[in-house]
Amino acid sequence: MEYRKYMQDPEVQRVMNASNEEVRELIDEMQQQEKQQQGINLTVNVNTGEKSLNERLVETADPTKRDKLQEALASEGPQPNRLAKDKMDWLLSEPDISMLIDGKIHAAGIGQLFGPSYTGKTIICLDLGLSIAAGLKSCALGDLELTGMDVVYSAMEGGAAFRKYVRAWFAAHEEADVEETMSRFWVLDGAMNEGVMVGGEASAEFGIGRLEAEIAELGITPALVIYDTQIDTLAVDENNNTEAAEALRTLKRYHDAAGSFGLLIHHTGHDKTRARGASSFRGKLDMMVGLEPGNRGSVKVRWTDNENSKVKGFERPDADTVLRIETAHHMGQPVGGYVKRLDGLEAALAGRSAADDARDAQLSADRTSVLDAIREAYNSKSAIKTKTGLTRPRMDKAIDSLIDEGTIYDADSRDTRSEYRIRQ
Repeated sequence: MEYRKYMQDPEVQRVMNASNEEVRELIDEMQQQEKQQQGINLTVNVNTGEKSLNERLVETADPTKRDKLQEALASEGPQPNRLAKDKMDWLLSEPDISMLIDGKIHAAGIGQLFGPSYTGKTIICLDLGLSIAAGLKSCALGDLELTGMDVVYSAMEGGAAFRKYVRAWFAAHEEADVEETMSRFWVLDGAMNEGVMVGGEASAEFGIGRLEAEIAELGITPALVIYDTQIDTLAVDENNNTEAAEALRTLKRYHDAAGSFGLLIHHTGHDKTRARGASSFRGKLDMMVGLEPGNRGSVKVRWTDNENSKVKGFERPDADTVLRIETAHHMGQPVGGYVKRLDGLEAALAGRSAADDARDAQLSADRTSVLDAIREAYNSKSAIKTKTGLTRPRMDKAIDSLIDEGTIYDADSRDTRSEYRIRQ
């Protein structure tokens, strides 16, 4: 019965009575109908009377913006289907990521250097900008991959202090040609009601669009734009993820398209190890690193042991950079502060920070807790964790430290379980 119904089906009769050529056409038609039912339309160039991509874009747009969009599309012509592009070779080829400082700061994108007050953030970023403009091979933050290029510094706090830092830098860098450097170093001074602001009403007058127009008029191609500070540049609620993400998106679009890097200078909050503000900052930024005050007037650029540092596309640097703010002199008179990179023993002595001391104290206390637990016959990791109340990472770090120095050992050779004993 079922077979008879099947044979009487009009579509089956149509196929049985068709020629080979017609069968192929019928199969193609049925396959296309199936794809359309699944919401899949693989046709790119539609010449069958269906709506064009431009028409679909207008239909799906905000009703209040349709007229303007339709007018813009009419002047631009047919829009390409972005999904139809063959991107296989592009996706599988090795990306060439240019850097300002190898493994630390990209040549294009946006990043953030943050730290507590009085850690020399402006002096450190000014050193980066002036070193690039001067054509030097290195700066305090590292060796430069790109140099001898234009730099824009938006000094929103500006004023006399900023000018002192510039004079101090030249006093400390006699190898830099003043006129050549300043011909490539462009400053917006907040004290003169200049600067860049993204988001909010002020962006209409001081936004990225104006900066882009001013750069174009000068005929320069800056490698770096420094925004000092972030809170003065992003005219949004820094704790609001939506507002912060939109402002960063605007900034990133500009720098990605311009092939330049935008560096935001920011402050920490109550937690001195992380930047103030919404979590979207970490997600949107290409690079992020914090400063920690050290001993002997030093400051550490904390790349290691810092979950708040990142370099997108790369592993975090495996070593921190130790700096010190020193006083420059001209004709025997103090001019102002500049930054110096410390190396070797000097860096080792100065590089100890209060955070380092706190981490060491925590590890020492955790090691004691683990040893006390093992003495009371809490020998497995799960038992030690229950007894001590330590988080898994802190417990593992304490156990590894005790094993490395030979204080404890694993008495169970099986991979699936550990049995820790104190070495007698």
